[in-house]
Amino acid sequence: MTAPILSRPLPLGEISETGIRRTITANEAERAALARDLGIPAIGRLEAKLVVKPRGRRIEVTGELEALVTQVCVVTLEPFEAAIREPVEIAFSETPEQAASGDPDEDLPDAVEGGSIDLGAVTAEFLALSLDPHPRKPGAAFSQPGAEEEAAKASPFAVLKALKPGDGQS
Repeated sequence: MTAPILSRPLPLGEISETGIRRTITANEAERAALARDLGIPAIGRLEAKLVVKPRGRRIEVTGELEALVTQVCVVTLEPFEAAIREPVEIAFSETPEQAASGDPDEDLPDAVEGGSIDLGAVTAEFLALSLDPHPRKPGAAFSQPGAEEEAAKASPFAVLKALKPGDGQS
């Protein structure tokens, strides 16, 4: 297994009963590597403000991710910047099966590996999940040449319009 591009391990022993706050900020090299990995031109800013709290057999990570990314418009193929603000919510457990709540609709918590939770990997994962798979530059509209004319011809009302008096029809 390869090391994550953005890694900020938090040993379980550092998490108090009241929880712990961490801010994860990606540096320039990490942002460039993440952008390559995600197939986007650039990441100008990436930060996550997280709270890590124990809850029974689970460790819950909540907070908010903020990023400024450059994506390529699927309509114009031009790069454009997009601001991202997404909530972060994920649970971990040393024994995921035992930490299941019994709710069939709830996901099992992720497994704790090596006695720590990698908050950098969590940040990168939530960034990847928040990217628009079909990014569109604001104001960009897809239209094919002649599409409006074709739509008018295909309209069932086009025939009625042609029969309207004064259009050369008698």
